[in-house]
Amino acid sequence: MAQLQQMAQSGQITQAQLASLSRAQLDRLLSDREEQKLREAAEQVKQAIQDRIDLKSVAENVKLEITPEGLRIQLIDQDQRSMFPLGSANMQDSARKLMEEVAKAIASLPNKITISGHTDSTPFKGGVGGYSNWELSADRANASRRALVASGVSDSRLELVVGKADKDPLFPNDPAAAQNRRISIVVLRDKPSAAAAPAAPPRQQSQVTPPSSPQPTARP
Repeated sequence: MAQLQQMAQSGQITQAQLASLSRAQLDRLLSDREEQKLREAAEQVKQAIQDRIDLKSVAENVKLEITPEGLRIQLIDQDQRSMFPLGSANMQDSARKLMEEVAKAIASLPNKITISGHTDSTPFKGGVGGYSNWELSADRANASRRALVASGVSDSRLELVVGKADKDPLFPNDPAAAQNRRISIVVLRDKPSAAAAPAAPPRQQSQVTPPSSPQPTARP
């Protein structure tokens, strides 16, 4: 209801119009407004990458999607450009700059956020005390959380921060591909879209940016 009051105060809708709407109509109104805000945030990230000379080289590392779950922002490794050094959870400078722009775009939204870290299938070597891709992916997710919070995202909005190792690859047919190493940030819808029903085919997800990632190739 707070969002509806904000809309009334800003002149987007009158109190009389609000009073005349059914519950279903109010839900639809809020859903449409949320969709608009998520798309605006995605466009802001996209524009920031285009405007900053120091980020143009990593434009292909970013994938933006509007999905039934919300706005998914993925920072994806490429064969010659990684968001983290191999085997490390210390973020590259380029990745930190990307996180700053992501934070600027989503900091003012009220939506909850999830962050997941992903690795490729190459086993982590030399880990002390059983340190593996599970720990590495979780550490990278937490490094991303810290970067977002440091750049203005409220820590109270973080609903889940998790490492998934290599269990959710972007390219299942090539589990060793560099592009499977990624950070996935999802700005969650208040209510999942109806398109999230099992019958909805994945192709109904709308990408904000055209797919530009190269075909996956196994890392040497």
